[in-house]
Amino acid sequence: MSTIIAQSINKADPTTDIELMEYSLKNRLNQAFALLIAGLMCLYTHQWLGVVVTYMLLIVIRGRSGGVHLPSITLCSLVSGMFLGFVPVIKYSNEVVFILTLISAVIFIIFAPNYFHDRDDDGRDLQNKLIVTIIALSNLFFLSSLMATVLIVQAVTILPWRRR
Repeated sequence: MSTIIAQSINKADPTTDIELMEYSLKNRLNQAFALLIAGLMCLYTHQWLGVVVTYMLLIVIRGRSGGVHLPSITLCSLVSGMFLGFVPVIKYSNEVVFILTLISAVIFIIFAPNYFHDRDDDGRDLQNKLIVTIIALSNLFFLSSLMATVLIVQAVTILPWRRR
């Protein structure tokens, strides 16, 4: 879909870079489709606020900690949308939330940020590590199942399971 849209834009304005436009559109469409899937799930679960909180937390944590990417943008949209839709209905005991939060914080302290793609080093790795770790540790106060789930899933995505 992003290719078709980028080509249409290029026909209207030949100065546009098709590859750059396609890349940008893929990222935007990925987010839109993930939110659409989560929104459709909300029709059943009625967890609108939970989806918004999950999305915002995931954006902050993932943006600062990195993580592995799924093999296709389509799969990413599906998995992300289902994740956003399911997380707000998950409930753990306070003990489980505490343990998941501590495990996440330790993983963030050791491995964050861990980017599995080329990027420009902005010199903020230590700052990003501190931010995600502090956010994780704040859940020891909130004891939120939603937050614990987002944290542990994101923490697992930054683990170096294999060599790059």
